[in-house]
Amino acid sequence: MSKEELHTNKELLQRVANDDHDAFRQLFDLYADRLFAAVYNYTKSRFIAEELVQEVFIRLWSHRSQLQEVQDPTAYLYRMVFNHINTYLKKTANERRILDKAQAWMTAGQDATLQQLEANEMSRIITAAIERLPPQKKIIYQLSREQGFSYQEIADQLHLSPNTVKNHLVEAMRLLRGYLKDHALLLTALIVESIF
Repeated sequence: MSKEELHTNKELLQRVANDDHDAFRQLFDLYADRLFAAVYNYTKSRFIAEELVQEVFIRLWSHRSQLQEVQDPTAYLYRMVFNHINTYLKKTANERRILDKAQAWMTAGQDATLQQLEANEMSRIITAAIERLPPQKKIIYQLSREQGFSYQEIADQLHLSPNTVKNHLVEAMRLLRGYLKDHALLLTALIVESIF
């Protein structure tokens, strides 16, 4: 930039500082396209470039009283525009991080919901399987697995031998495994249906 051009631009800025609307329009006409090109180079978006350039000029007018001390109008305007680009890029990065965290949270929530659904359905199937056991096997299973009684304690309570209790429990477990195996496809189908 020649000394004459620098002097003219500086004079234009001084007029803007003194509330000269015409000088502001001339300054806009002089720099808008150049600043737009600089912003577009970083953002690759015409819309964003136009917005940021407009924001720079709005800010310039809003803070025009500070323009008295500016020595190099071109450098000053480019510094303003690059500060705006930097702010925009940081804001965009923060928004992206927030969206990524929200997406991760939603995915985790869906996973937790799916796990809860699986647990609830498995619990329902196990309860149904226990209810289908013959009465004595059901009682022995519940005393052993749900209440934690030993073979001897169950035998004493039901007036059976510990060996009979063990045999009933082994048979109850075999019946439960068979029932669960038969219903594994049903559980899988319910889970897949809940996903889609």
